[in-house]
Formats: sequence, C-alpha cells, structure tokens
Amino acid sequence: MTKVANKLIMISADRIKVIFKQNIQIISTLLGQWKKLVCLDKVILCKMLTLPESKSESQLWRFNAIEIVALAVCFNIPIAQKPE
Repeated sequence: MTKVANKLIMISADRIKVIFKQNIQIISTLLGQWKKLVCLDKVILCKMLTLPESKSESQLWRFNAIEIVALAVCFNIPIAQKPE
C-alpha cells in the first residue's frame, strides 16, 4: 500500500484545478482507508517542497506537498525516510 500511495502522490499534481482537487480527494480517501497500512516517503515530500523557484511547476508541487502533509497529520500517518 505504501508504494501505491507514494506513487499516486508523485503523479497527483495537475495545473487544472478541478483535476488537482479530485486527485487530492482520491488520495485522501485512500489514506483514510489505509492509514494503518501506509507510510509516506519523506524524501519525495521534501523534494516537492524544495523545488527551485525557477521551475514553473514549483508552486504547484509545494502546494501538493502541503496538502499531503496535512492529510498525514489528519490521519496520523507516519512520514519516514525509507518507508517499507
């Protein structure tokens, strides 16, 4: 479940607001169901948060990471360096 969740997080950002919100909602639903079975990847989230301003998608990816961290806090899901 961890690999699936982290893969979905990596592909969830979208410039189209409706699609982005729907992707976050799907991830939220899955994390709510899998909260005892999943661990989020700290490396992925840190990369998303630290993209250089020069990249056009950096703001989108930062917002995506913040949304995911908020879900992790909400569902009490651990964020680990090397999730298994």
